[in-house]
Amino acid sequence: MDRRETSRQRPIPNLFIVGAAKCGTTSLANALSRHLQIFMSVKKEPHYFVTKYKTLPLCGPGDKTDYISSEDEYLDLYRDGSDATYLLDASTEYLYYHTCAEDIYRFNPDSRIIIMLRDPVQRAISSYKHLTRDSREKRPFDESLALEEWRIEHNWGVLWRYKDLGLYYEQVKHYLNVFGRERVQIIFLEDFNRNQEETIRSLLKWLDIKYEDITSKRKDNIGGVPSFSLKIARLLSGVPIIRKIGKAMISEKAYQRFVERNIQQVEISPEIKNKLREFFTHDIQQLEKLLECDLSHWYK
Repeated sequence: MDRRETSRQRPIPNLFIVGAAKCGTTSLANALSRHLQIFMSVKKEPHYFVTKYKTLPLCGPGDKTDYISSEDEYLDLYRDGSDATYLLDASTEYLYYHTCAEDIYRFNPDSRIIIMLRDPVQRAISSYKHLTRDSREKRPFDESLALEEWRIEHNWGVLWRYKDLGLYYEQVKHYLNVFGRERVQIIFLEDFNRNQEETIRSLLKWLDIKYEDITSKRKDNIGGVPSFSLKIARLLSGVPIIRKIGKAMISEKAYQRFVERNIQQVEISPEIKNKLREFFTHDIQQLEKLLECDLSHWYK
């Protein structure tokens, strides 16, 4: 069935945050979902377009298993968004599996693409902290980096690819080639954190929709070592009746404060950071030329 034929029957996504993972995409997606002209399904990351590039199930501890491979199921996520100007799919693996660009273009050539990037060293560390927080990563960072190729060969998920996921140049270049620069918006997490309001205003102008204050001070997906209390809370939240009672009694903001208080920072040695910077240097230089921007702060 031709996807554009299907699209005339049901509303289809036309706005994609394609990545990169651990670059602030969750915060941006949550902000955009608050805009009256943007609809995001409850399932933020359907990952529909990557399924043909992956071997499922994945083999890493706790790796994601709920990828959507059915077009009908995918479109059903957006059945309530017919009144919105934009229907948002915020699946961060689309950038890493950058040949998804052609699939998205064939699906809807009028789509707009948002790419969020950050210092690849900090991105790698954030990914490590994320997996440590969820008690999935058990090894020190240097050992995890040494195991990366083995984990890729044995079909572990993309979050374990601390180095490979941060090689942005080819990924970004591919999307620019497929969609053209006018349909791709690059956002740097450093700019988003420094002035979220200005970044949002510029983005909404690019989308040609009215400005609304959709900014938030909330920090999503904080990484680090969970305390014993947080581990117990997460264990209990897996029990349906307790999860239901918890949602009724504890506000989202209160739970967020609890998480922030119960995450211990992971320290990474300067030596490991320097090795990572050497690894990423050439790719950053290529990205600077491609985007005609100054990324000198990423070398420090």
